[in-house]
Amino acid sequence: MDTKQPNNPVTGVPKQAFEHFLIELEKKGVSPDVVARLKKTIIDQGDVSDGAIKAALFPDNNTAV
Repeated sequence: MDTKQPNNPVTGVPKQAFEHFLIELEKKGVSPDVVARLKKTIIDQGDVSDGAIKAALFPDNNTAV
């Protein structure tokens, strides 16, 4: 049991799916910084909320594309 993050909902199969997704992003040329921020948010912190993912994708709060 991971005592550091007892409330992390990203375990088992969901964790494997997110890890695979992050690997595929890297293969497609997504910035390593973006992938690292997503990994920290989703895998390490277990936060899959809309706000957390937006913050990982747009760290300067610039959501205009």
